[in-house]
Amino acid sequence: MIGLTALLLAAALPQQQPDTLTLARALETARRTRPQLGIIGSLTAEARGRVGMAGAVPNPVLQYKHSETSPTSEANLEQRLDWIFARWPERSAAKAGLRGAEADSARLAAELDREVRIAFYQALAASATQAMATGNASSADSLTAFAARRVSSGDISVIEREQFEVEAGRLRQLLSRAAEAREIAGAALARATGNPASAASVLSGTLDADLDKPWPARPGIGELPFLRRAFADSAAELSLYRAANIHRFPIPNLILGRKWDDGSPLAGRANAILGFAVPVPLWNIGSAQVGVARASAQRAAALAGEARLEAERLLDQGESRLVHARARALYARDSLLPRARRLRDGAVRLYRAGQTGVIPVFDALRVEREIALGYIQDLLAWQFARSDWLVLLGRTE
Repeated sequence: MIGLTALLLAAALPQQQPDTLTLARALETARRTRPQLGIIGSLTAEARGRVGMAGAVPNPVLQYKHSETSPTSEANLEQRLDWIFARWPERSAAKAGLRGAEADSARLAAELDREVRIAFYQALAASATQAMATGNASSADSLTAFAARRVSSGDISVIEREQFEVEAGRLRQLLSRAAEAREIAGAALARATGNPASAASVLSGTLDADLDKPWPARPGIGELPFLRRAFADSAAELSLYRAANIHRFPIPNLILGRKWDDGSPLAGRANAILGFAVPVPLWNIGSAQVGVARASAQRAAALAGEARLEAERLLDQGESRLVHARARALYARDSLLPRARRLRDGAVRLYRAGQTGVIPVFDALRVEREIALGYIQDLLAWQFARSDWLVLLGRTE
């Protein structure tokens, strides 16, 4: 009789079929085909464009006037000068926006990888569960056939044989549910990779991948993408507040022009114009805008402070999940599952030898099945915790 551990390993070992799908291949496919990559690229492209816009010199305004009195023609060129003083804080705000866009891009890329990882390992867990259910159903059928022979020889009652038949039926129901779960997980994997062929692919990998390796080290708190975004927003709002303060001052616009009578503005009778345009009233320029900018800067600073506190919590929570999920998976793999297998083998062996009844066999099969299912879920919890940790760090690996 094939052991449960061997079945689980067989379901997880690399296959040689041409449609084999590894995690690395699934990630590569998703990065190549998912439309979300267009969103990631557009974020930084838009932010870079805003930096260029913030540093651009505003175009002057050209005015032309014609009248019947002398001089009959007038042309003026008006150039704003406030950009000279506001350019630095406005560019600082745009650059902060670029840093925030880069942080968002890193977060979205990590979230895309997490989606693929989770779908891949859920499909792998469903395959392992289906393999386990297949092995259990095969074992139950074998024991049912053996019980039928013992009934014929008069060693056991018909009731014991019927108990095996009922247990075999229950395991066939479990196998049906496992097959359904595998198909659903395959559909989710196809969605995550953006490739419908992924649903029917043979998965190559192990649920305990990286279980014996250290997880990525805890970084400095300022390296977390969502916190980098919060800091960038705060810096941008502070720069915009400084720019609003500069715009409060009545910085004049420069006006250059000429007046003339004939058809040429360069004629000797043309008069040059030099002047300034100042906004009025001087004592009430942009005060409302400054108030709004100040409030926005204060709110962004407060949100950045809250984000720092949340980052500390998420780091502590993530490490706790990793520590405990890993410990449970290691204990189930190295201790519980081997013991359950030995218990099952011993109970079946004694039953075949006629030294025990059917109840110890059922108990041993049930214990092994529950521990195996728990082991699969523990491994899945480990992969979930590790994937969430990578997203928090903004890493794709």
